[in-house]
Amino acid sequence: MVREVDIEVLGMLAGGLAELPRDRAVTVTCASGNRSRIGAELLGRAGFDAASVQGGTAEWSLSGRDLAV
Repeated sequence: MVREVDIEVLGMLAGGLAELPRDRAVTVTCASGNRSRIGAELLGRAGFDAASVQGGTAEWSLSGRDLAV
């Protein structure tokens, strides 16, 4: 289960880098996994340990995992 959620819009992600943790991994997700892959790549280039949830929240939910709302 995802325990901590911080909502960022992909187009505004670069402007919010200072607010994101650098002392732990950052997981990025969206509905399908496409935008989150781009976001994780952007974060990785900025020095973050970032990963995208493959398949997004759609696949996450279909696998039976909980979603934070």
